[in-house]
Amino acid sequence: MKKVLYLDNDSCYYIEQINEHIPASISDERLELFGSSFVQKFYKNSHYLHDKREVGFLSSLIESATEKSVDLIVIGNNLGAGIWKAEHVNEKMRGKTIIVFNSYKEEELLPYQKMGFEKFSTRNIKDLCPIVLETLSVRLGI
Repeated sequence: MKKVLYLDNDSCYYIEQINEHIPASISDERLELFGSSFVQKFYKNSHYLHDKREVGFLSSLIESATEKSVDLIVIGNNLGAGIWKAEHVNEKMRGKTIIVFNSYKEEELLPYQKMGFEKFSTRNIKDLCPIVLETLSVRLGI
């Protein structure tokens, strides 16, 4: 299983959609949300992951994810709210982080690029799935 820290709304939906593109023959490559029940509960019951007052929580969540060998971090831009989340991703995980948007203009990528992020996608599963699988080096055997 590949562990994914997904800091965006409705995280289960995207992970389940991507897993549908991974053949059963390589099921060990399927994605699993890191701390999924906690993160989902947090999203459902509060606005905290969109609130800068919760920087301590976010920072420790990302640090914990990195220490527990998370394979991928996905951050939702959410009208720029993702920028402060991205600031807490350590440099070694920035190459394994994807910033997602509903749609984006090049200038919206600039703050992330200045921090060293290079992977961007829309939330559309057709755009996101190949980037996730490539970043995780999942071989589909096609």
